[in-house]
Amino acid sequence: MLSPVLDTQDGSMAVKPSDVDLWSTLSRELSKRVSISGDEAASEEKSDYIEGLPLENVDCETLYQWVQTGRTAEVPPYDALFPWLHSYSSEPPACMVDRTVIIRSRPINDIDIIEDSGILRNSVDPSDVFLSWNDPINQNMLRFYITNKLIVNNLDMITMFIDEILCSVLTKVHAQLPDNIKHELVDICIQFKIMPFLKTDFESIKEFCDANLDKVGASAARGNSSHDQKKSSEALWKQYTNSFRRFDLQCTKMLEISDKVVVYCLNDEGHKNAADKCPHCIAFVRLLNLGLQMLRPVPETSANRIFVFNYPNIAAIPPELIGTPPLNTSIYRGSDDPLEDSIITPYDITMFNNWDRAFKIHEKLEIAKMSSRSCIDLEHKFWCGNTTDFRIMKFFKAKENTLMGKHFKIENDRPYPYYSPKDSVTTLPDTRISIDNSAESSDDSLSKERKLFNVPYVECEDKCAVQPTLYIRCSENAALLPTEKLWEMLGDILSDSTPSDDVMFSFPSSGSIGLGSLNMASISDILNTCYFMHLVSSKTDFLTLLHCRDGYTELSFLLVVYLLFIWDISLEEIIFKLNEECKRPFYLFQTDLQVLGHLQVLIRGFSPKREGQETVMRSDGIPEPLAIDSEMFSNVFFIKMPETDIDLNKLNGPLPSRILDHLYLGSLEHAQSPALLRKLGITHIVSVGEVVSWLRPNSNSSSQDNRNRGMSATTGLHEVKVNLRGQRSATIMNGATSRMASPSAYEFVQDGFCILKINNLQDNGYDCISEQLDDILSFIDEAYKGGGKVLVHCMVGVSRSATVCIAECMKRFQCEVLKAYLYVRVRRLNIVIQPNLMFMYELLKWQEALGIERCMDWHIICRNILELNRRYV
Repeated sequence: MLSPVLDTQDGSMAVKPSDVDLWSTLSRELSKRVSISGDEAASEEKSDYIEGLPLENVDCETLYQWVQTGRTAEVPPYDALFPWLHSYSSEPPACMVDRTVIIRSRPINDIDIIEDSGILRNSVDPSDVFLSWNDPINQNMLRFYITNKLIVNNLDMITMFIDEILCSVLTKVHAQLPDNIKHELVDICIQFKIMPFLKTDFESIKEFCDANLDKVGASAARGNSSHDQKKSSEALWKQYTNSFRRFDLQCTKMLEISDKVVVYCLNDEGHKNAADKCPHCIAFVRLLNLGLQMLRPVPETSANRIFVFNYPNIAAIPPELIGTPPLNTSIYRGSDDPLEDSIITPYDITMFNNWDRAFKIHEKLEIAKMSSRSCIDLEHKFWCGNTTDFRIMKFFKAKENTLMGKHFKIENDRPYPYYSPKDSVTTLPDTRISIDNSAESSDDSLSKERKLFNVPYVECEDKCAVQPTLYIRCSENAALLPTEKLWEMLGDILSDSTPSDDVMFSFPSSGSIGLGSLNMASISDILNTCYFMHLVSSKTDFLTLLHCRDGYTELSFLLVVYLLFIWDISLEEIIFKLNEECKRPFYLFQTDLQVLGHLQVLIRGFSPKREGQETVMRSDGIPEPLAIDSEMFSNVFFIKMPETDIDLNKLNGPLPSRILDHLYLGSLEHAQSPALLRKLGITHIVSVGEVVSWLRPNSNSSSQDNRNRGMSATTGLHEVKVNLRGQRSATIMNGATSRMASPSAYEFVQDGFCILKINNLQDNGYDCISEQLDDILSFIDEAYKGGGKVLVHCMVGVSRSATVCIAECMKRFQCEVLKAYLYVRVRRLNIVIQPNLMFMYELLKWQEALGIERCMDWHIICRNILELNRRYV
């Protein structure tokens, strides 16, 4: 499976059966513990009882027609749905659209079927539309959510808790249900860990959930009567922080405005014809209907027609409707099982082919491609890569470089740089891979593997010797390896005349070594780690692979400090050489830059390139480790940082992110440094909504060209601050803006740069970018055709400028918005891109204008973005 190859440290990427089979366990426990009142006859009599809603069915052909109609229908203009889409609303939907929302009521209840298979395309789960127990806004259920075991242990208490809320919901909608049906709805809430109301039910959230002030609003949470009155959509949007990034609400919002809702499960029982009744789907329809009634009165709720999907058998469902077919567990191979003759399995291909599900798999694959193994210094046999490369290399070594009867040898370098669209899973000619080997004709025996991974092996005629490798993994939990331990390993390596075993050790991640933690011993260990790597490469046949999870974040400190040692050039020169010559992605935290700035003189002083450096040998023929004295240690903290035109300490990363050969994405700080831009070969600048201090548009500058591109002005309304936390992090700060009548864009030339200045465009969820896109992309295309390079920037480089880069990739690759989003997101390097809802919706409209087929609906795009960024926001 992918899991043995992809690094899964921050959560499993391949879908695995739960540690506790929650569905089966809860079903058994509920049947034992919950006493259902009423006799069985009453239960059967009420089996198709739907309060306030007729029960309707839909067949395969009709559902296929609905889906096709929705896919080809024009996306509504943004002003028809915004600001209603932004946040909670006390008003009915702005408009109803001819769309079909598909909801899976439960997984296939078969022990021989993989849990997360049997899924219709573009479908959502109950937790996507109902408020989930683990939603940050709901603190009531957190004590029950830690593990499935705790849920089972607290089942009686949870049942009472959910039942109490359900009874309140029924009272509010003036409905009554038999006890057995109420128990069915409670069971569904527990099995899927949801509350009995929808994510957009503002009043229920205030009443039943502990307040999260960032999400709901401080005044409403305090119960201030002056704020209990109905508010318009626009008023609610303005009141609540982060409302223009509420990606979590969009599945429910689409449910509210779609004229057809289809509930399905691919359990054959109860779905074979119109007379059949699937009891679970019926129960879920009841719950869904109650949720909609809580938002709207019954007459308005009837605008959403809810259907149950019926089909004679799974084979009769059109393939175009199926995202992930039901997969038998025999196709599944656990991560601990030995790999055979392939890195991937039919299961992996099936999961990859469903682009609207398990989007973290696609993110992991894209990261693995982008940051795959590349040569940094061939003389020292030194490569950088990610942990996927490490596992692929170990896989081939275990096979002695022979696979399927063919011989392989390792390549020195990768064929494409990390910013090449040819090095991406998002730009494959066909992003769906055939499972059938006979369906793909290729002379390459690893053709499928190469689509998903950069496999650094090529076929050769004769069997090649397997070279030993020094693997160094950088990770958060690692500590500096003491010099004594390093020299024990060195003695073992050098004393073996023909070493064949690989050597592995760990090193602390970038950003974890600060000036305050440096002492003589730690500096000595860092220095001797570099010396150890050099000795192994110069005195043995060992290759060296420096790797970490994503291939850049955690290893960048050791990468740069080692290059200071073996190259003996300045920190600034190394940073630009890595970018321009090595074409290697890397990311240095401010802490790293400070430490490296102080250490660089000391480290370079011991470089083997320095004349007069002598290797002191011990009696056993092993070189002595390098030693520093107290004076050297003191000088580290008093050394004056070299002054250059580029102040690296002010730059995040410290370079802008290279998205394409001609396109950089950066921040205002990057744009404020003309020396940096010249060093990178940047000739054009797109400044989106920010003021660059050294630019003088419309003034008495040396401008050779000053044109108003005729773009209309936009407005900003309010001040917003958003914190994106985690390893990928950024802060978005927008000051209050006011209506401006000045033209919104100028193109001019200054100090050798061609500049396009976009005015009056804030990241506030209100300003639009679509009217500017054509002219912005034409400006970028002029640079591309002229062999130039463009920096696109806003304040931080996460929303406005990221939107421009996504649009450029969509146009350049002719791909849909979510794939371009993933391409840009991965190459932004440790900064979360998060265009606001308005910008993402405009990009969906932009896709329509480009004539690119829409395979994913709006709410599916939002759900996938939420899945990627949930742990950072």
